[in-house]
This record gives sequence, C-alpha cells and structure tokens, in this order.
Amino acid sequence: MYQAPVMNLTDADLAVVQRSGGSGASQSSIGISPHKPRAEKINTVAARIWDQAANYLETPLTPYRSDALVAADGAELSQEVKMPAVFYGGQAFHISGIMLRDGRDPLTVTLPFKMRAYPLELFDGVTLTLSRYGWANKEFRILSRTFMPDGYVMLTLKETTAAIFQYGAAFQPEGVAPNTGLPKPWEIYPPVLAEISSGEGELIVQTDGTVVNSIRVTWAPVLEASVASSGTVEIQFLVLPDGDWRSAVVPGDATEARLTGVADLAFVIIRARTRSTLAASDWSPQVIHQVVGKTEPPPNIENLSISGSVLSWSLPRRVPDLAGFIFRFHYGNNLDWGSAAPLHTGLITESPYDLVARPGGVVTIMGKAIDTTGNLSLATGNIVMDLGDSPIANIVEQWDFRALGWPTSPDGGLLAAGRYAQYTIANIFSSERATTATYVAGGVFQTAAVDEPRFENGQLLIEGQATNLLRYSQDLTGAGWIGACAVNAAAESYRGIAFAEVAKTTTGSSEVRGQNFGAVTAGQTCVATVAVLAGTKTSAMIGLYSTAETWGAAGSGSAEILEGPGAISLFAGGSAFNFTGLSTTVPTLIRITRTYVSASTGALYIYPGSANAAPVGDSMKVAYTQVEVGATPTSYIPTTTTPVTRAADNVYVSESQYGYTKSGGDLAANALDSLYGTDDQSFFGADLDPFYEAGSYGQMVYVTNEVPVSKALAGSIMTLATVMQGVDLHIDYRLSGPGSLYGTGNDPFYGPDAAPFYDGPGAWMPWPGQLIVQNEVYQFRVTIGAGVDRGILQQMVLTVDAPDMEEQVDDLLVGVGGTLIPYTKPFTVIKNIQITLQANASNATSAETTKSPNLAPKVTAYNAAHASVGGATVDATLKGY
Repeated sequence: MYQAPVMNLTDADLAVVQRSGGSGASQSSIGISPHKPRAEKINTVAARIWDQAANYLETPLTPYRSDALVAADGAELSQEVKMPAVFYGGQAFHISGIMLRDGRDPLTVTLPFKMRAYPLELFDGVTLTLSRYGWANKEFRILSRTFMPDGYVMLTLKETTAAIFQYGAAFQPEGVAPNTGLPKPWEIYPPVLAEISSGEGELIVQTDGTVVNSIRVTWAPVLEASVASSGTVEIQFLVLPDGDWRSAVVPGDATEARLTGVADLAFVIIRARTRSTLAASDWSPQVIHQVVGKTEPPPNIENLSISGSVLSWSLPRRVPDLAGFIFRFHYGNNLDWGSAAPLHTGLITESPYDLVARPGGVVTIMGKAIDTTGNLSLATGNIVMDLGDSPIANIVEQWDFRALGWPTSPDGGLLAAGRYAQYTIANIFSSERATTATYVAGGVFQTAAVDEPRFENGQLLIEGQATNLLRYSQDLTGAGWIGACAVNAAAESYRGIAFAEVAKTTTGSSEVRGQNFGAVTAGQTCVATVAVLAGTKTSAMIGLYSTAETWGAAGSGSAEILEGPGAISLFAGGSAFNFTGLSTTVPTLIRITRTYVSASTGALYIYPGSANAAPVGDSMKVAYTQVEVGATPTSYIPTTTTPVTRAADNVYVSESQYGYTKSGGDLAANALDSLYGTDDQSFFGADLDPFYEAGSYGQMVYVTNEVPVSKALAGSIMTLATVMQGVDLHIDYRLSGPGSLYGTGNDPFYGPDAAPFYDGPGAWMPWPGQLIVQNEVYQFRVTIGAGVDRGILQQMVLTVDAPDMEEQVDDLLVGVGGTLIPYTKPFTVIKNIQITLQANASNATSAETTKSPNLAPKVTAYNAAHASVGGATVDATLKGY
C-alpha cells in the first residue's frame, strides 16, 4: 500500500564527499539506474491465490493483462506470481495492477547521506530535492539501508508516487512519475515577438550616402539554454502580395534583428523560430506590419531663435534622410504655413544660417525640416517677435495701389470719363480664389475652377481658407488609413462620391478605419465630417481621438447629423459618439467637433456597430471623410497623398462698371462686343489690321483715391511707376484739395460771399513723369483704350523722395516698462529706428521699439522670458524727415 513520505532530503543532506581529520578527503560513488532491461519487464501477471471460496486451496486466476503495455512492448511479457496471503481475486488484481504500474517507474538510485537520514527505515517514503538531477520533492521508497563506518548512511531508493497505488488507474508505458524536471533538449519554443518598427529610426545610411529602409524586430530573451548558448533565432518575412519568404539569422542570445530590402508602405508578414543543435521550434504566430520607411515626416524644429539676421535652431534627434530646412514668414502674428512667404531660396542645410535679407517689424518666422522624400515636419518651429525696422539707405514715402487693393474714388471716374454702368450678375460680383473648390449642383459635387464663384441653392458660397487634414479622403485603402478590415466598392454614392463598404476581419474593439491627422495644440478645435450608410450594422461609433487624452473629458466634443436619418448618443469621454438608425439607402452626413485640452496627435476613428468587441463581418459604408481645424465644417475638400488646402474666397463688388474687373490682383478690361471704341479712338486701325475683329475689350479707367502730401514733404520729388498692357495708355493727375487752410500771406482769409470755403478738385492734367510736390491732395487716373489687346493694369506705385533726416542716440539707459528716445532734430515723421543692445548686467536679451505715437518713439528691453527689465543700455539710430 502507498505510504506518505516521512522526510524530505536535499542537496544539503548528501554525503558524497567525506573529509578525514587531516586534510584528506574521499568521495562516495553515486548509482543511478533509470531503466529496466526488457527481460525484467512484465505487462501481464498470472496470479495464484489461496482462494477463500475454494476452501483456501491454491487457485490460478485469469492473467491480469495491460493492453497498453503489451502494445508498447510489442509482445506479452507474463510473470507468474504466487500470493499465499491473498484470499480473493479482486485484491489479487489490484496488487497485479500495482506491480505493472510500479514496474514502469523503475528509476533506482544509490546515494550517501549524512546522519540526518539515520532514523529512516526500510520501505519508508522520502522526497528528494536535488537540483543537479532536476528533482523537486520527488518521491522515493527505501529499498536498502546501510550504515557506513565513515559515519554516513547509504540508501538505495526507488521512485514511487501515489498514482501507482490508485485503484483502477490507467497504465502508462512511459511511467507515471517523470524521471526528472530538467527541460528536454528537443523541446524548444519560438521567440515571443515584442515590437516591430520601421520608421525614421530604422533607416540605414550606406557608405555611398544612400538611405535604405529596414525593419527592426525585437523579442523577449530566449530562456532555453540550448538555444541561447549555441543556437540561433531565425526571422522570416514575406512581402505581400506575392513575395518569397526571406530569412535573417542571428545568434540565440540576441533579442533583435534587422530586415532590409523592403519598400515604403509595403505590407510584410513576419514570423520567427528558434534552433538548437538538436531541434527547431515551431514558427511563432505571424504578424502583419506596414513599412513606414521614408514616409515618416522628420521631427519638428526646436529652439528656433534669431539674433540680428542669424537664424539658429535644433532637432530633437538625428534624422538619417534629412534633406534640409525651409523657413517662411508672415508680417504680424500668423501661423499659417501654406500662405507664408519664403524667407530664402533653396534649402538650408545647417544651423546657424545668416539670412541674406530679413523682414522688419512684428513678424512670424516659421520653419520645418524636410527629408529626401519631400516629407515636411508636422508642425512648425515658430518665432513671433518685433525685429525692428529693416535697414534703409534713403527715406521715401510710397503708396502701392495694388498692395492697397486698388482703392478708388467714390465716382470711380465715371463722370470724368462720361461712362455709365450696365448692371448684370457678372458686374455685380467678382471672385478670387487661388485654388479649385467643390460645391453641390444638381444633387452632386461639382468642381469650380480657380477664381470661379460658387453658388448653392441660389446663394453665393463664400468660405475662408480650410485644409482637409486627412489623406485619401475618398480612398479608404490609401496610405495613412489603419484598421483590421476589408474594403470593397459599394454600389451607392453620396452626391456623386462612391461609397466603400468596410468590414471587420478580426474580432475585437479595433477600429474598422482610422487615421492620425497630425499634431494638435492645446485649445485647438477640430471638426470631422463623414458620410455613412448602414452595412450589416445599422449603427456606428465615430469619434475624434487624442493620443494624450483618448476620447477626452465630458463636454469636450459634440456631434450633429447634418443630413439623413439617425440618432446620436455619447459612447465614451466627450468625443466618441454612437449613431443609430442608419439607413441602407439614405446617406447620413455626420459632424463631430472636439476641443483638445493638451498637445497631442489627433485621429479620426470609425467603428461599425460599436467599439466593444465587434465580430468579424460587421460592416458599414463610408463615402468621404474630412477633418478641419475650427468648429465649423466647410465644403468638401478631396485629398489623395497629402492633406489639401482650399484657398479663401475673396468676393468683391465688381469694378466692371468702371470697365475693368480684378483678376489675380490685376485690373483687367472687360470684354466688349462693339464695332466702335470710345470717341477719342480712330475708327480705322493700321492698314494691315482687319476691319472686323472676332472679339474686343472695352476702355478701362482707374481713378485712385485721394493721396494727401504733408507739409514736410513739400518740395520733394514725386514719381509714379506703372506696369500696364494694352493700347492708348494715358496717365493724368489733378490736385483734389483742400491743401493748406491758408493761402499766401497777402491773401484775404475770406473770399467773395458766393465762393466756396474750400476749392473743389482741379482739372485733370497729363502726368509729366515727375514733379515737385506741394502740400496738397493728389489724385491719379489711368486710362487704357478699347481694342483687341486687353487692357491690364498690373502695378502702380507712387513714391515721394523725402528730405532725409538722421540722428544717433548713444548709451541710452532703458528703464523697466521702456524709455522714450530723446532725439533733438525736428522730425516730422520717423520712418526707421535701428537699435543695438549693449552688453549689460540686466539679463536683457532683446530690445524692441514702438513708434506709436510716431514722434514719441519708445524702446523697451526684455529678458529671455520676454519680460521688461531695466538697467540695459542701447544705441539708437533714427531716420525720417
């Protein structure tokens, strides 16, 4: 019968080495026998008992046979056993079963133990914990016990376990108790893949400067010693859709490998396995990865600053495929990169950089890094500061009429020209827009050309500049879209844009389609517009996500159904919403708005039904997607490989009644289907000109607004520069008065009773090219005649060369809050101030000036935090007249 162990013996109890009283030592042998020879194996027991039912006569029983053991041994191995103390068959069969099971666990060991084992007796049960043999509390039964003269006990032990004695237990050819807990060298396992990356950090710069993609695959350290010490790890990858498996092999103790030869945005399948000198493991689960490669934009510029004309900046990390840097600027505070003016030509390749020319006044300077593929940083590095006035060599006053928007007099010169207006839709409005744009007409989206006005539902559509931040707005298979789904074309469309059906391919809460649309700033509001139809599900979960705030706090977002059926409920946070009751035939147009609390990366996520463990096959249909900055959605902006910006609509009351319209910033004559030109033009042209023309253009007349010239400029030279096209060009000017309130010293203050207090505008006079100005009000008129050559006025700049006045103020001490610059010369207008900040102990790093009011200029010193400080000294140069 089974006996529970009475003692636990460990490595500490072994007496393998015995030391004598001196320095000598002896070692006892250890014997281990893990198997029985075939001649000693049995799989059948022929028992003979003294059967109580037969008056205790010796009685043979039916042999007790284990079919499982016979099959494993390949033959019946029988042994006759007499059991004189057994009196009935059931007990004999149980004993036979114990014999067969015990014979399949034959491990026997002979070990020397210290005197702690002395109390043990024959057939006692013990447990052995010997790390060398992989035994942890392994059960043994004592078969022999010998006390040795050297003071230790030699025990012969055979493995056992309670399962051997269990009534009716199964027979296992390999035995019930494992011989050891040591790992089997042929049982090894694949590595556990941890991370796969293929972005900018994995690019490889070759010796010739070529930049190639690589995929870094990492895994947890392999624990099997047979692999880590002398084995290998094999990583295989296959480029979809039809590539071959390729391998990379690294030592068994490695935890990463690099895979090369893959293109940007390629999809690859990756798997791994381990090898030892004896075996190879199974392959790990396959992982699909899309190669980022050189499509990842470079990092944003940091620490952008300017000192004088020298720009300095840094990057947060090394960029292997960096091509250089681009800088642009706006006057004033304006962070719109798309409309900013270039600050240099070509690419800047290193910091610092000395600008050839820099703007003056309050400006916004923005910079982005650009890589060899043409990807730009997601966000700009920015400076908004007052750079002071740009240095000038000469003081002038200028009026750039084009830059001023072509201002005109109230009558537009019509009375002077003897013209009249013909009011039609074309000459009531004129439109400017630097890009194409979409609008809805006849129930479908149409595309308006550059400068073409847009009308929806009989109303003029006027919108500001907007950018669709998403890529591939109509192609949900395009780069940038992520999610476990299949995308298939659908028969339905939304206003002419085809729907695509997206269906989940894995169970779980991952999005069907999602796209990161770039960096968002704290306090920035974004609005998403999505057109959907029901698929297998009549509901959807759609939201604006943040990598820093997930779905955001309650109240951070809102949702609205702009068109079609459906109902809205909040799903999570403040910007993830459920839309239920979707139709399979009537599209629903959805708007979601979110204000981000902290800087992060924004994303649009779309789920069928719900985000909670949607099953495989759940589907919905999507026609177009759009995300914009701001709280109000605008008209649809289709995109492909990059976000697209639609320029603002600039709509003007048309100047066509003056004979011209604005076109691309120019004034251009209107078409005129008339045989005759104006009265001052000849009926006949040149001898070789045709009598009739297929088309012609009318006369155009542009009259400027009134330009007052101050007393300080009297006596200066006035010039007028124009760029024009057309025939019969005329420039006239007049004095529009009033100028000085008083006349000459001997004139009476009042004139005759019937005379006006002020004179009206004078007569038009031909422009002589230049003249000496008076303290007067001037007006100019440009006339371009009718004809087959279209009249165009492209540029018109009036310049008065002022009498220069300059003063230098040195070592001016600047107080907290600023100090007025104490000049002594009689300036009428101060046009330019140059400031040089001297070395100082006030921690001032910059100095800025204001000229408001103009004749009371003020200089203020600031520290690095742009806080006003006192104690700095500056040198100031004032220029004006």
